[in-house]
Amino acid sequence: MSSRLKSHMVAIMAAGEIVLSGRTEEIRAGGSLTEAFIRVAGPADLDAVEMSWLR
Repeated sequence: MSSRLKSHMVAIMAAGEIVLSGRTEEIRAGGSLTEAFIRVAGPADLDAVEMSWLR
């Protein structure tokens, strides 16, 4: 399934605005899409455990 996702475009929105967009593999940057969301939309002191609702 991941090979199918690599050709798709995704966007991350925060506060009603697109803060990052691009191909899935570019956005993931070697991690997960959840990690990418936290990296660009979450506060610096927030970690993946606190955002477990995203899974």
